[in-house]
Amino acid sequence: MKIDKYKKMANNKYKIYFEDGESITTYDSVIINNGLLYKKEIDLDLYEQILEENKYYDLYNKCIKLISSRMRSVKEINDYLSKNEASNKDIESIITKLSDMGLLNDKMYVKAYVSDKINFTNFGPLKIKNELENMGIDSGLIEQELSRMNDKLLNDRVAKYIARKAKTNKKSMYLFKEKMISDLINQGYSKDMILDNLEDIKIESNIDSEYKKIYNKLSSKYEGYELKQKIKNKLYQRGYSRGEIEKVIEKVDY
Repeated sequence: MKIDKYKKMANNKYKIYFEDGESITTYDSVIINNGLLYKKEIDLDLYEQILEENKYYDLYNKCIKLISSRMRSVKEINDYLSKNEASNKDIESIITKLSDMGLLNDKMYVKAYVSDKINFTNFGPLKIKNELENMGIDSGLIEQELSRMNDKLLNDRVAKYIARKAKTNKKSMYLFKEKMISDLINQGYSKDMILDNLEDIKIESNIDSEYKKIYNKLSSKYEGYELKQKIKNKLYQRGYSRGEIEKVIEKVDY
């Protein structure tokens, strides 16, 4: 295949025109690697070599684009390249190249990831650790960075979350505590720490308003002893104590 001319394109690319009317777009690195500027003709083997190298640089540049949007772990890049059917040799080469350039660095990745979760979410250490392990990050790097989340910081985060939720709570104390335990465990905090922060929490009982809602709904269907028992059962289901229920029930003559 005889080369007719070269045309420089954007993004370090060149278009090679052949005398038979065919053309191929490639990278300046491919041209330099294969000494194409000094060749007037290429054979089929070299043409296929150019296509292979094009695929390599296409993937390499896509990885650069991925990293430019946000930091990536080595595993994320490895998985991306595998998904795009890169050879093991190319995967190793691209990851090494990106690492040497400082664009891939799991230690820096963990540092930035933990910092973001501390500053912009309410994630606890267990959830952060689990997410990083799923990204293939070394456990030693994870533990080292998570040590920044000391007990005081964690307790403050748990206490603030509970206090914020308590202000708008419309559930019984029991259901409120159950929800806090569920929410905060899902966010990655230990159950012992959550229970410690719930121990002295005080919230205003909503049993009066709950009772009114239940009474208004059931009083058109039931009356007397049956109505009383139905209301009691509903209040039990919502987590109110026997003492609270008996007290509110006593206010009404059935």
